[in-house]
Amino acid sequence: MSFVWLGCSTKEEIIPDTKPIQIEALPAGNVTASIVTLNAEVQYLNDEVVLDHGFMIMGVNNSNPEKVSLGKIVKAGPINLEYKSKSVFELDAYYSYYYYIQTEKQRYLSKSISFTVKDFWVDQQSVLPITLGDTLHLTGKFEQLSNYNIVRVSNIYPQRELSIVKRDKDFMDILIPKDLGNHGQNMTILLSKSSNGQNSNFGREQSLVSIKLLGKVEFNANGPHYFGDDIPIKSYGLSWGVSNFNLIIGNRILSYFNDNDKINLSGLKITQQSIRLGYYNGVDTVIAKQKLELIRPNQDFFETTNIVAHPRQMNTMRFTNLLQYFGSDYYNMKIFVGDSLSSGPIYYGPDSMHFQMPRLADGSYKVTINTPQYGNIVLKKPIEIKKLKYEIQNKVPYYIGDEITLKGNFLDHCNYVIKINDFDIFSGAAKNSMLKFKLWNANFGKETFLVGIGGGDYYPVYPDKGETIDVPGIRIDSFSPTSGYAGDIMTITGKGFANMYSMVNVFVGDVSAKVISFNNNSVKIYVPITIRKGPVPIRMMYYIPNGEVVASQKFEAK
Repeated sequence: MSFVWLGCSTKEEIIPDTKPIQIEALPAGNVTASIVTLNAEVQYLNDEVVLDHGFMIMGVNNSNPEKVSLGKIVKAGPINLEYKSKSVFELDAYYSYYYYIQTEKQRYLSKSISFTVKDFWVDQQSVLPITLGDTLHLTGKFEQLSNYNIVRVSNIYPQRELSIVKRDKDFMDILIPKDLGNHGQNMTILLSKSSNGQNSNFGREQSLVSIKLLGKVEFNANGPHYFGDDIPIKSYGLSWGVSNFNLIIGNRILSYFNDNDKINLSGLKITQQSIRLGYYNGVDTVIAKQKLELIRPNQDFFETTNIVAHPRQMNTMRFTNLLQYFGSDYYNMKIFVGDSLSSGPIYYGPDSMHFQMPRLADGSYKVTINTPQYGNIVLKKPIEIKKLKYEIQNKVPYYIGDEITLKGNFLDHCNYVIKINDFDIFSGAAKNSMLKFKLWNANFGKETFLVGIGGGDYYPVYPDKGETIDVPGIRIDSFSPTSGYAGDIMTITGKGFANMYSMVNVFVGDVSAKVISFNNNSVKIYVPITIRKGPVPIRMMYYIPNGEVVASQKFEAK
């Protein structure tokens, strides 16, 4: 409204102001998730009577307009209104408002001002390691998010939507699927709107957080477990040769391996009966809540075949299901007789193994099985050690082919070997504490034989220096007939003829005779055709050592 003075007249005349009211909406300020400051300016007011002024706010797509009246009183200058929305502004959606003045004559409207609201952030800015199958917990400000907001990963095609487990204004939990990717793989999680949701055309897809996937292993090891049985596992995001991922089994840290979704303890040098299971994923060490409890073999599991044995004798340990309790780690087993370590064991089949008695004095000794995973297992029955002792029953000269009897503390269940000149001349068991064998392959004169323990499936051991006997050689007692013709059959009697073919030749005179047959005490020969007539000697020549024996009488050749 303006005032005009005319001349010097004392009468005042009012001229109506017909210039229109000028208003302008200004950009919004102080934008938060649910509060925004609406700004406008009244640039010029005329003398029209104002009935109302205020703001008109429109939602997305100019929907749901809301009028906020500021009343009838208005002044030129800035207009500010702190507007609190009835609901949270949608993230990145477009809203608009304009300022209006309603007078008695007309309605004045400013141009529309648009604004978007992004009062949203995530506290975690660095790459987050997350285990497959775990829930990713994000903190920040999420008040603007709605059920129409979705999260998905950008590094796979087609993009995969992830499940939002729980969301509040200051946190959001996202489930990372077990099959999302591979160990060590980097991915970006995006925030966007569902294509099926309202206002899906508004808002842009934006990065939420970057993650690094960590593989995982699940062990199915509940309850007691046999060492030799496989442990079922389920692995996620892992393959042979994966780097920066280790299995933890007992006190061992191992490179990742997987044998058709199972692992076996054999060969892993397990030293506990209660075994922890877990893994290291490059960031954290994860240990399963329940340890693997091994089923321990009891005292009855092992049994020795021989509870009485000689020092250095091979013994047999019997059992059932050895591989079930020990897998292929049975070779780590140690057997102690008393406090002395035995040689072996030598695995000999599904139900037995051999081990050698240590050098021990006579006495009774406990038998202890020691293994890395079970410690000591003491057998119920001890072993009695008896040093091998024997003597020749008849200490007389022995000819080749004679039977020698040894009497001693021989064990019925033990195999014995007699050796002369590095040749085995007997192998077998004793009867009634006696060992009987025939003498052969011996040199004439003083000869030593050794008594060995063992033989058969394993090499014998010889615990002492043996016994020395007198081997006289060959003895001719008589022959018949004492006279005859060429071609006649002559029988020679005596001792030591057992090795005729290999060691002895028979001569009638100076002519070698053909041997028809022989045994230890007699030889049958043909009288040679070329023999000269008259009395001739009967001789036997032997070669180990060289020598000969001559009959006391001569043969009368006719």
